[in-house]
Amino acid sequence: MGRVVLLMIPVLFFVAVIATLRACHLSAERATTQQSAPATLVALDDNSVLLATDGSITQELVDWMKSPGPSRRRFEVGGRLFAPGAATPLASASNRVVRLVEMLHAYPAVTLRVMGETQPSGMPERDQRLSDQRAAASLDLLVKFGADRKRLSAAGEGSSHPRYAPDSPQAALNDRIVLELDKPR
Repeated sequence: MGRVVLLMIPVLFFVAVIATLRACHLSAERATTQQSAPATLVALDDNSVLLATDGSITQELVDWMKSPGPSRRRFEVGGRLFAPGAATPLASASNRVVRLVEMLHAYPAVTLRVMGETQPSGMPERDQRLSDQRAAASLDLLVKFGADRKRLSAAGEGSSHPRYAPDSPQAALNDRIVLELDKPR
């Protein structure tokens, strides 16, 4: 029995080494096939830190907040934040809201106006109502995650500023939120 155990130890060791090498190879292969934008740790004025992907809205917002540049700026929030025709933000919007609230905490003099946008439906009153609801729901989400309501406002802009033509494949991206931030000079 002792000889069998002694013979099994090198075999088990060999199998473990092969399995580890294979796992490392697969992991390296996955890493080289996935293209991800470089990310940077960004220090905020309150000494907190955010991870911002280069070229992301997070990076743009922090750069603007830190700069002596213009005191008012609009930022387009990309991606899908709402289901078509819905006013409730998708669950995936929460991650973005958390980062925005962290930035607002770091820059207490900055105020934010949240503007809802819709794709044109042919019914301007409906579009206006939906954009008002989206702006209000987004503001409520910011407050839920800790933003100071006194520094926030919300307004709908209806379908008056579409980025994409209604018949284009990107038309659904007209359902969006625009952030307008103000900072003291």
